[in-house]
Amino acid sequence: MLPAASKVAEMYIVNILTDHLERNNLLHPLQSGFRRGHSTQSLLLYLTDSWYKSLDRGDMVGVVYLDIAKAFDTINHSLLLHKLKVQFNLSDQLCQWIKCYLSNRVQAVAANSTVSPYLSIGSGVPQGSVLGPLLFSMYINDLPAATTSPSQTALFADDTTIFASGKTTAIISSRLNTIMSCVNQWLIDNGLSLNVTKSKCMLIHPKRKHPSALNITFNGSIIEQVETFKLLGVIIDHHLHWRPHIDSLVKSVSRNVHLMRRLSWLLPDSALKAFYFAYIATSFDYCSLVWDPCCSTDSTRLQRLQNYAGRIILKVPKSSSATEALATLQWASLSDRRQQKLFALSQELSQPKSGKSPPSYLRKLLTKVSDVHHYHTRGAVRGHLLVNQVHKEYGKKAISYRLTQLRNSY
Repeated sequence: MLPAASKVAEMYIVNILTDHLERNNLLHPLQSGFRRGHSTQSLLLYLTDSWYKSLDRGDMVGVVYLDIAKAFDTINHSLLLHKLKVQFNLSDQLCQWIKCYLSNRVQAVAANSTVSPYLSIGSGVPQGSVLGPLLFSMYINDLPAATTSPSQTALFADDTTIFASGKTTAIISSRLNTIMSCVNQWLIDNGLSLNVTKSKCMLIHPKRKHPSALNITFNGSIIEQVETFKLLGVIIDHHLHWRPHIDSLVKSVSRNVHLMRRLSWLLPDSALKAFYFAYIATSFDYCSLVWDPCCSTDSTRLQRLQNYAGRIILKVPKSSSATEALATLQWASLSDRRQQKLFALSQELSQPKSGKSPPSYLRKLLTKVSDVHHYHTRGAVRGHLLVNQVHKEYGKKAISYRLTQLRNSY
C-alpha cells in the first residue's frame, strides 16, 4: 500500500473509532487526550477547580505526577487487541485491520552514512502517526477504574495525574499511597512500568501553612516532592499562585518580542503582525483561563509585553500611549481577552455545538437554579446558575465560581 493511501486508510479508521467511542461513551470521563472538545486547558481547569475547592474548605491537596516509562513503545499488542475486542466492542474485522497495522514493523538507526540492521518491532504503537495516540488512549483507559478513586485520576495520553485532599499530610499520604498501590498492580497487569525518578509529588497548601512533607512511595522507592511541576505545558506551583508560570511566560515572550524589534526595520507591518500572532499571542493565550487568577502584578507584567509589541509593529516610540497603540491595532488587552475566552467557554457549556461538546467533567461543575428547585424565581427563569458558597479567595478562583458569576451577570 502506498504511503498516501495508507494515511487515508488510517484517518478513516481514526474517524470510525472516534465516533464509536464518543457515541457509546466508552472512554473514561477524565481521559482528555485526543478527544473532540477536550484540551489540555479543559483538563487543567478541572484539576485546579478541584484543588481550589479543597483549599477553600481548609484542606490541603496532595498530587502525584506519574511518568510511565517508554509508554508508547511498550504497549503489548495482544493485550491491546484483547481490550479493543472486550472493553470497546470492536468488530473482528476492525481488530484484524489494527493487528495488521501494528504487525511487521521494523526499525533501524542511521549515523552518518551507516545504517544498522533492521529489527522487528514487537510492541508499542507508532508515534507520529494519527492512529497510534488514540490506540494508546484506549489501552490506558481502564487505569482510573483500577484505582480506589477514579474521579481523582486524570489522564491526557501518557500524562497521568492523581490527587487526594485532607487535613493532614499523613491522611493525604495514606490516600495517595493506596491509589499508588492500585496503579502499581495495573502497570504490572498491563506490561508497563513507572519511571520513579521522573515521577514527582507535590503538596498544595496555603502559604501561611508549613506542613510536613508527603511520604509517597512506589515499590519501596520514594517519590520526590517538588514545589513546581510543568503539567501539560503549564507550571503548577504548590500555592497555586502562578508566579513561576508567569516568570517562564515572560521570559519566553520577551525573547520573541526582542527578536521582533530587531526585525521591525526589515519587515512590513503585515509580516510583524503575522509574527506576533504566530509566536507571541499564542503564548499569551495558551491555557490562559487556567492561570488567569494570577495576581494583578503578574498580569501587568504580561500586559507591558503586549504594549511593547504593539508599539514595535506601529514603529512608534516606547514612551507613546499604549492605549492608543492597542486601539489602532484593534487589540483587546490581555485581561479583556481572557474575559472574552471565559465568556466563550460559558457559551459553549450552556449551548454546546453539535459534534464539539465540551467535556462532561466541565459541564458537571455548573448547576442551574431550575435543576435544584422548581420555584418560579427570577434566577430560575433567566437560567441562572447555582452559586456555591465560598469561604476564602481560593474558592473564587475556581473556574466553576468564575463561570457562575459571569453567567449570572447577564
